[in-house]
Amino acid sequence: MSTIVTLLIAVLAGVGLAGFMAGQSDKRKNILLWSAGGVLWSLTGGTAVFFMKSAVREIALRRMPGIEKVHNMLPEIAIPDALMVHFGVWTVVSALIVFLLVFNCRRNSVRWYWAILWISGLLLFFNSIVFMPYCYGLAAWLTFAGIQDKDIFQPVNSHLLTFYLMWFFALTAVAAWTFHTCKAAKHSWKNILIFTGICTVLLSLLWLSAWGMSAWADGTVDRKAAELGITPCRVEDTPGKNPELYKFYTRHPKYNPPRSGRYNWRKNEIPSDEKEYTMKFFDSPELENHLGLLTKNIEHLRRKDVLYLSTLQDFRSLVRHRADKAELYFRSGKTEKVLPELLKYPELEKLIPDDTFLISELVRAATRHLWVEALVQFAPDGKQYADTYRRLLKWSFSWRIHLPHEAGLCLGMPVETSANAAVRFFYAPYRKALRYRVFFDALDRIPELEKLQKQETFSGNDIYSKAAANQQQMIALGRTAFALKLYRAEQGEYPAELAELVPKYLPRVYCSGGKELSYTVKDGDFTLSSGRRSVSSRR
Repeated sequence: MSTIVTLLIAVLAGVGLAGFMAGQSDKRKNILLWSAGGVLWSLTGGTAVFFMKSAVREIALRRMPGIEKVHNMLPEIAIPDALMVHFGVWTVVSALIVFLLVFNCRRNSVRWYWAILWISGLLLFFNSIVFMPYCYGLAAWLTFAGIQDKDIFQPVNSHLLTFYLMWFFALTAVAAWTFHTCKAAKHSWKNILIFTGICTVLLSLLWLSAWGMSAWADGTVDRKAAELGITPCRVEDTPGKNPELYKFYTRHPKYNPPRSGRYNWRKNEIPSDEKEYTMKFFDSPELENHLGLLTKNIEHLRRKDVLYLSTLQDFRSLVRHRADKAELYFRSGKTEKVLPELLKYPELEKLIPDDTFLISELVRAATRHLWVEALVQFAPDGKQYADTYRRLLKWSFSWRIHLPHEAGLCLGMPVETSANAAVRFFYAPYRKALRYRVFFDALDRIPELEKLQKQETFSGNDIYSKAAANQQQMIALGRTAFALKLYRAEQGEYPAELAELVPKYLPRVYCSGGKELSYTVKDGDFTLSSGRRSVSSRR
């Protein structure tokens, strides 16, 4: 059992005992003393929880599947003080609620064992209120009102607000009950039953109102989607994945090409026996069969209604392998095979539809950079290849920044995936309200994304601004690199400055992040860079 859980049990047990002793005492002095002890113990527990960052980190790591054996190799997780303040406050408020519940149950019960039964039942009842607030409709109303989920490490977000409101409800309810208990002339189990009934009715009304709202919201989403022609999309794993894909590296552990392997070829880190094996195996029918299986698998990318995450990874793997083969052809002196191998990429990229998922566009930009880098380094530069580079340059002018709004993905959000029928039933209002909010937020974002796609600079720190900057950077580098290769094929050398490419090859010198691309030429090779991303013809 973790340290923080042990502490919480000790705090709740301590305040529970204090509440029980205060509830059974008839002397005001003893009641006040036990009450002061309970409050002091709850404050001490909350303060102790605030300083237990390492325990919180251990709990977070244990919740990550498969991380148990390697978590010591991970960098230290920074737990902000703001989050620990929340944990401390939750501990204090929870302890006070437990104290008041125990006090009232003991005060209104003649026999101690009846008091314990009432205490157990009400603690379970209030535990469900506090720790499962999404069942009771409050979260549905907050979500419908537009209070969006943010990073859990931010000081306030909708999750925290929901929990705080439920805490406030519970604390207010038991405080009012305590006032009635202290003022009532006659103490009876009927007070417990009335209190429980009032809380149940209020929570039921809250859930029913959320259910009605969510039913309307769900219908509104479907009507709007039908009006705009937006179809549901979903995220899934790739169906029918060939097991042979997983066995490839098991059968060939010595195959370690420059990009897909474990070693840095430029620094000559690869062992000689594995280098020799790789140079012999890279042009074998078995490797080509493996690449054929990957190509068949990434056909799933054509679908616009399903995002297969593992297929995107297979796409990246296939592009790396093709770039590896091109480099190994170059290293083995088969330079005539380099360009045909690299020219397979444009056809592969056509498998990724435009304007589907943001992650697909990021994968497109990443693989495009990998391919351009290999082409710049290893593709030949003779005059006979000028038409090829001219076609590639023309193709690059069709590249655009794509920022999909993903409303279809929001539309395909499952209402509730739990196998438990009761959980699906009670959580339905929240899920439907969340579906409504994210869908209409996606629609509201469309004009902003259209404007963002046309900008020259991106100063925002949100995911869309970062994605746009990433794509713009790759477009500028790739297009300029093709122009440089074409210039070299026609002129015999690279230009001294990028301005020499204008206007014959490029309409202007491209910028990324508001600054012109950095360009240097040395010993017949060039380096083109923008921020942390660069393309170089040096091998």
